[in-house]
Amino acid sequence: AFYSLILLSFSTISLTAQNAFFTEDFNGGLPNDWSVVTTQGNNTASADWVWTNFGPMGPLQSVIGVLQSTTANNGWMVFDSDLNCSGRQESWLVAPRQNAAGLPIVFLTFETFYYSFNDRPTIEVSTDSTNWTSIEVFPNIQANDFGGGSDNVNPQVVTIDLSDLVAGESTFWFAFRFRADNTTLNGGDDSIIGCAYAWQVDDDMLAASDIRSEDDLSVSNSLFTVAPSALTPASRVL
Repeated sequence: AFYSLILLSFSTISLTAQNAFFTEDFNGGLPNDWSVVTTQGNNTASADWVWTNFGPMGPLQSVIGVLQSTTANNGWMVFDSDLNCSGRQESWLVAPRQNAAGLPIVFLTFETFYYSFNDRPTIEVSTDSTNWTSIEVFPNIQANDFGGGSDNVNPQVVTIDLSDLVAGESTFWFAFRFRADNTTLNGGDDSIIGCAYAWQVDDDMLAASDIRSEDDLSVSNSLFTVAPSALTPASRVL
């Protein structure tokens, strides 16, 4: 396997974790060394990843909810699919170039709040900025499910072992990729495409050690069985 993915639902990881070599809390806006690349959309501001300190702003904002990350007071990033609601969507939030030379282990962790509807969030990783490996952040999630499972964890801490992909590399990139099109249907009304909920992320960290707790009680996301929210609009249910 190229990677392992661990979804931590019962614990958080401090940004001061041992051997962190990159952190980002999006304090006050999108940093100058990050970039947003949008390949499908309607060329409006809401077709891109955007910085926010108030959360999603679409018609279903009260249903989606607001990320409660560790540093939410200084802002975070969101792809607000519900606000844009324009058909096919694909936008990348790309971190600056990283260096893992001499490092045998590389872990990525971030805090997130995600609500799914016919879309697919992935982490993209590359050592040449041309060829990318996709990592499913919420494998097997279904429409109208929260990424944190039945507990609706907010924030959810996602930890990904990138060692097989980038350890020892002097140059690599990672990116958050939101995509919604006719290839990302996951159980919602297939006439509603590119009008999902939202993906919110904050407090990213790369560490040169296994940052999982020895007593971690994690459960794979694929084991959750999540009923649709009681507040799910009728238009978003089969």
